[in-house]
Amino acid sequence: MQTSAGMSGPEFDARFERLEVLIRAESADTRGMVAALRALLDERTAELHRLIDQKIGQEAAETREYVDLRAQETRTHIDVVAGGLRDDIRKIAEGHGTLRRDLDELKAGQRRSPRRR
Repeated sequence: MQTSAGMSGPEFDARFERLEVLIRAESADTRGMVAALRALLDERTAELHRLIDQKIGQEAAETREYVDLRAQETRTHIDVVAGGLRDDIRKIAEGHGTLRRDLDELKAGQRRSPRRR
């Protein structure tokens, strides 16, 4: 029996078997390439994760440094403001003491002098 391509059954079968072997080999090659690409992708992904983690670590360190610097500046500013407030409070207290003494002297003077009606 001959096929439409002019081949006998055994020739056709042999050719079909060779084609099947070639397809299997190509399929194995394709699987190998896919595995290699997966490994490469995994490697690149891990490298990107390392770079991102490193960058985040650097940014975190810079942020901590910035926050620490600003906190120190704020503490210094508060110390200056508090010092100024202490001076103001001391002046008010001294003024209050002076007013108290003046008031006491005024009251004492009124007690000593005769009352006018």
